[in-house]
Amino acid sequence: MPAKKSDQSNNGAKNIAPKTSNWTSRPGLYVFSVIILVIIVVSFIGGPLLGQFASPGEYPVFGRYRGEPIEFAPGSFFQQALRDADQQMAMQFGGDRQGLQYQYQVYRQAFERTILHMAVLMESRRGGLSVSRNRVTEQLAMLPRFREDGQFSSAALDRTPQTEILSLRQTIEEQLIYDEFLRDVLQGFVYSTEEAQFFADQARLERRFDVARLAFDTFPADNVRSFADTNADLFRTVEVSSITIGVDQTALEEIRRQYVDEESSFEELAREFSLDRFAQDGGRRGSLYSYELEQFILSQSDVEALFSADTGDVSGIIDTQDGLAVFRIDRAGEPADLSDDDVIADLRAYIEQFERAVIEDFFFDEAERFVALTRNGLSFEEAAQTVSARVQETNFFPLNFGSLPFLPQLELTGGSRLPGAMSDEVFLRTAFSLQQDEISEPVLLNDDLVVLRLAEQRERDRVDLEEISEFMPFYFQQLQAGSFERVLLDPAHIEDNFNQTFQRLFIGP
Repeated sequence: MPAKKSDQSNNGAKNIAPKTSNWTSRPGLYVFSVIILVIIVVSFIGGPLLGQFASPGEYPVFGRYRGEPIEFAPGSFFQQALRDADQQMAMQFGGDRQGLQYQYQVYRQAFERTILHMAVLMESRRGGLSVSRNRVTEQLAMLPRFREDGQFSSAALDRTPQTEILSLRQTIEEQLIYDEFLRDVLQGFVYSTEEAQFFADQARLERRFDVARLAFDTFPADNVRSFADTNADLFRTVEVSSITIGVDQTALEEIRRQYVDEESSFEELAREFSLDRFAQDGGRRGSLYSYELEQFILSQSDVEALFSADTGDVSGIIDTQDGLAVFRIDRAGEPADLSDDDVIADLRAYIEQFERAVIEDFFFDEAERFVALTRNGLSFEEAAQTVSARVQETNFFPLNFGSLPFLPQLELTGGSRLPGAMSDEVFLRTAFSLQQDEISEPVLLNDDLVVLRLAEQRERDRVDLEEISEFMPFYFQQLQAGSFERVLLDPAHIEDNFNQTFQRLFIGP
């Protein structure tokens, strides 16, 4: 049975060690707040940091890419990227180069450039991309340090330690491979005039439609109430507070005892011991629907126990997705108030998220009724008014699958669009199969159900082939770049410890 008591506190002894509270629970937030408030002085970018470390293996690691460390070491790409980012930031924005905020931005840029560099080199090696030894030598000879009076100086090369030359050759080789890869991937798009002609031919035939739209956000409030009546248990509400401590049942039982024996208030215990995000508010979770409780309480019987309890009761130990918890009933459970507009909005959001088929079925029935009305003699506009559909006209547009930017786009009256229409094969096949004045079957488009009528068709005499040819390379280059980013810079490949490492090095533990 739940224990009932008033929420009073006294100074009884506590037997459980309180939770600790420090910045490490949310290091990212700590770093960004400190960046705003703290300024430090360094002699130059990167130098003091490297001076802290005596040998390889001790240099700071800011993360990993595909398991390889992203290390800030002398002569590394990271160090070079840091110098480049510093120069670029100083030229563009100026400001206090000694400030911690500036330092953070420069190091972050260098870190991200290093990830891209590593990704490109790894992918290049996997593909067998290489550069010749002679090409590396040519680039080495072009370095200013090996040139005197505009000519290559073998004496300057001879004066350079062999280990340094090897390091320079490796850096040059990597840079050549990196540049070649990016040129191939991002600038290597080749197309034929026949391909441009294909798109030009595709753009000649254009159609204009009348569109009847049934928007899902107009799902009637009466239907929401009807659904709530049928599923009343899901929308019961109860106000609760909680204390969650993980897996230590003995410790939680002791915390519960302190509350029941009036040694401390529930709010004090929650702030001191609870590990969930409601701790700072004294454990108060506010009013919750039954379906919300079911999402994180593992046992349905525990949910029912909370709805059976009275105001002021405290539950037994309940297993949740966040760990073991006890709940206090701040207001006993009651049915949802279906006369409250806010409640109706909540229930509508639930249906949209978890019971979308209910909305789709309703509007499919309405769309089919609309089509039947037009076939029984009502005009397109009259039938739309009967089912509360919105009628709009499209512009003239061609069959432009994927919304290629160098071909005309679909637009509705008023400049609005049909989201997803030009990437939906069913919509385009339906639209470009209709005969003059024919009315389509309903087509589902994201959060709309649409019915089309072919209003007019025309064939353009001429399409500007030169304009299409000019835009095509840029568009496909963007596609290639997006594919490159998704594959090589997949977050699954990246272990990002930048904020933690930066904080440790520049602010302290």
